[in-house]
Amino acid sequence: MGCGNGVMATGMEAGALKMNEAAMGRTIPNCHSAQLCKGLRRGNLADVYARRAAHTAAEKAESSREESSSYPAEDSTRGRGDFTRRVSVLQCDAMEPSNMYGKVCVVTGANAGIGKATAEGLVRLGAVVVMVCRSRERGEAARAAISEKSGSRRVDLMIADLSSQGSIRKLARSLKAQYPELGVLINNAGIIPSRRRVTVDGIEMQLAVNHLAPYLLTNLLLDELKAEGSARVVTVSSQVHSKSAIPFDDIHSEREYSASGVYRKTKLANVLFTYELARRLDGTGVTANCLHPGVIATKLLDAYMGGSTEGGFGSGEVLGGSPEEGANAVLYAAAAPEIHGVTGKYFVNNAEAESAPISYDEDHARKLWEVSAELTGLAPA
Repeated sequence: MGCGNGVMATGMEAGALKMNEAAMGRTIPNCHSAQLCKGLRRGNLADVYARRAAHTAAEKAESSREESSSYPAEDSTRGRGDFTRRVSVLQCDAMEPSNMYGKVCVVTGANAGIGKATAEGLVRLGAVVVMVCRSRERGEAARAAISEKSGSRRVDLMIADLSSQGSIRKLARSLKAQYPELGVLINNAGIIPSRRRVTVDGIEMQLAVNHLAPYLLTNLLLDELKAEGSARVVTVSSQVHSKSAIPFDDIHSEREYSASGVYRKTKLANVLFTYELARRLDGTGVTANCLHPGVIATKLLDAYMGGSTEGGFGSGEVLGGSPEEGANAVLYAAAAPEIHGVTGKYFVNNAEAESAPISYDEDHARKLWEVSAELTGLAPA
């Protein structure tokens, strides 16, 4: 969103990053990689892209000469080939391996806005990205644009309607079949319908897409996340998350529906879910964090402001930043090496921040987990 679905400084040490693709029999010059690392440290994704672009033409030319050996032709599996066998370790001059190069990253809501910019950022960092989109047409267009701009074919596309639990389960099965290990799951997709709507499963739409979809998808993919060894679950929340408790006696907003009010409740649910998930995953190597991406100019921001008399962003701040600025915050939570192992936190401006007091109520979080398990047909555990 803009309002919740915000600026990246991965904290990587500046220096030359060498990408040695031994399997492909070539070494990519590290001059552009040094610039990439410096740009990441400054936290300016646009600058990173600009610096990286200086090398893109040469890299594309080299890739085309080695097309037959470097990139197998795409087929009906839609990119299910083992991309990780063709990529190498991304290193700083301190020889610290990047935790992103070749890592499989799933991004929901990836056809536009913050999700698309995040997917592009991950691809540029060397990750294998799986874009989850509702519309095949828009998803294919976004994937083609990202591949063209980045010069990379390590972009997969999977179609899912996150308002449908059946569709989410089908998505999870496809991911499990094609990617036995997942390095990052980014729960980004969000919706703010102006009028109350109910899904095919009989669930209020915002509750279904903004909260239950991340809850269900994450739980269904836990084995693959644990198998990776140091995976991260990143959920995009918002600074407008509610300061009052989740109304479990009216979880579907049947008594009263306010688009922005319900949105704030679902963003609180994101924080509660993240904290409870982190507690349940303690000792597994998988971390769970959430974030406010900033006030970003997206359709979601328009929808929120259109239904809100309480913007929550400060006087007159109705025009947001770019999706790339929002993606910076997501990329920080997904890729910054200095927060390796950090879990159960809420980030604002790439720093740990305090969430609403109610979000630290563990009993409330457990209650939400149990209600969510019931609504999705999962065992509470």
